Amino acid sequence: MLNQQPARAPHAGAPGLEPAILFKPIASVPTPPPVRRLAMTELAGEWTHNGSSFTRRVDRRTSAYVGDDSITMRTRWTIFVNGVFASDSFGIHNGQMIVDRALGRVRLDGDILELRLRGGPRVRYVVRDWLEDLTITVLKINGPWYGDIPEQIFTSPGLGWNRDQCWIRQVRSPLQPTRK
Repeated sequence: MLNQQPARAPHAGAPGLEPAILFKPIASVPTPPPVRRLAMTELAGEWTHNGSSFTRRVDRRTSAYVGDDSITMRTRWTIFVNGVFASDSFGIHNGQMIVDRALGRVRLDGDILELRLRGGPRVRYVVRDWLEDLTITVLKINGPWYGDIPEQIFTSPGLGWNRDQCWIRQVRSPLQPTRK
């Protein structure tokens, strides 16, 4: 279960001062599990996901520092009602720019979102949560999975938390201009 309390920084100020509240990343936003199966019409639209990772590497035997690895990505998925899927990614990996664009098909089978990129593998995600608001929709998925998905991922939502991703779809008002 997700911790719904905001994280608090350790108190380092004068006595009587309230500790600062640190905002959690969007992946930790509590969203309710879907109460019904989603349909392709509900997935249609432009979804964005931002992520980053930093790893410090050390030698297993000597514990000596051997380097760092960092990546920051922004990915946009455009899903059409007819099942066509476009992916557009931009990122920086250890100072090198990454740009990736792909087309494929998307299929929704119960709680499984399956993507097939042209010339690529079948990638599956488990739909964990879905939250709709007047201005945004949050889709929480677990993956990617390239083979069989372990049964425990479906029965114990706390497992596999490190593969959870939150995708955001902005709802445009009729007065808001569309991007060209």
